[in-house]
Amino acid sequence: MSKPFPVQQGVRQGGILSTELYKVYINDVLDQLENSGLGTYIGNIYCGSPTCADDVALIANSPNDLQTMISTVENYSMQEKYSLQPTKSVILKHEPPSKDTGFNFKINNIEMNEPDSAVHIGIKHSSDLKKTISIHVDENISKARRTMYSLMGAGLHGKNGLNPITCLHIFNVYVLPVLIYGIDILLPDNKHLEPLEVFYRKSIKQILSLPNNTADAAIYTIAGVIPLQGIIHKAALNIYNKICGMESSVEKDLAERQLSISGFNSKNWFSKIRCLLAQYNLPSAHELIQNPVSRYRWKANVKKAVDNVWHEQLRTKVSLFSSLRNLSANNILWHNIHPCLASVGTSAQDINRLQPKLKLLTGTYYLQSNKAAFNQNSIDPTCLLCNENSETVEHFILDCKSLNNTRIPYLHELDCFLRSIKNCDNRF
Repeated sequence: MSKPFPVQQGVRQGGILSTELYKVYINDVLDQLENSGLGTYIGNIYCGSPTCADDVALIANSPNDLQTMISTVENYSMQEKYSLQPTKSVILKHEPPSKDTGFNFKINNIEMNEPDSAVHIGIKHSSDLKKTISIHVDENISKARRTMYSLMGAGLHGKNGLNPITCLHIFNVYVLPVLIYGIDILLPDNKHLEPLEVFYRKSIKQILSLPNNTADAAIYTIAGVIPLQGIIHKAALNIYNKICGMESSVEKDLAERQLSISGFNSKNWFSKIRCLLAQYNLPSAHELIQNPVSRYRWKANVKKAVDNVWHEQLRTKVSLFSSLRNLSANNILWHNIHPCLASVGTSAQDINRLQPKLKLLTGTYYLQSNKAAFNQNSIDPTCLLCNENSETVEHFILDCKSLNNTRIPYLHELDCFLRSIKNCDNRF
């Protein structure tokens, strides 16, 4: 750690009041941009300068408008006696080369760079549409307007204020198309969601040391989690309720506008939220705008509604696999990991037992009956240890005489435990 030093410029890093102090400081230049009338609009809602802390994106439909906005920020910096960083201020164009006017943007009399890609709020944006992940939007929405929806996560300047940090540098954007960012990334289409879901399942399988052919429903049931899509839905619904609770905010104005002019078949973000609320039997989108629910109560309601829907789907899927009949999906507590997994301790012996345990539970343990069922060659399913019956899971665990010496001590321990329970069910 360094020695203490006095703050002579900007705000104290990590200070409790730094956030609010920087909001006061940065809002003046954003007010000037809004009052100028330059930049993009969604309907009559100004959205020309989405900002998060010291990252400001200027969005315009024409080069002249954008240069004027840059000059406004430049003049404010001279007035407040701080310096912009030209090396971090770039132009990202999104238009066909045939329509490029060759306009040279300048900041502090220095020509600005025009790279093929740039980073804003930690997200890399490309000028090539083929390299930019798209979101579902209405066909009649212009490029700049579609950009504003995608940049909402950066915080649209308005009456809600901004998140602060110390120095100011400008990320200038000219004629932006669809970019995936902020709240729109919470509702990707199936094309972009599937790779995430595959990686999510693969990670769980690797942690549990299960083979790749393990049924997806078994993975979620054992780990006590729901698919990634359900987790994304929770996050999106929580953000929507947060928007509804904002008083006089740009985001809430946009929500009211989009819900009033768009139907259920529209592909904008707010229409998707409306469909999700109906899917999980939650209050309607308009009802939430009129009567927002408290944050903690809403999160609890969303968690319960989303989990119930996905748990029921997983129960149904588990019942369709004969190899998963031992999972007992109807009797487990879905908010917890499977009892088989919970019973594993931290000792090396317990950890070594986990893999065959889970394989037997999910029907992926390679027994003679599996070899006979899935091998093209003719294979005898008879147990190679006792040579009496087909080697199924039940035979391997309960009946094989060659494994009696290993099995009997554990069955005796289990029998004593069950007998110690008063009024134990006779089925045991």
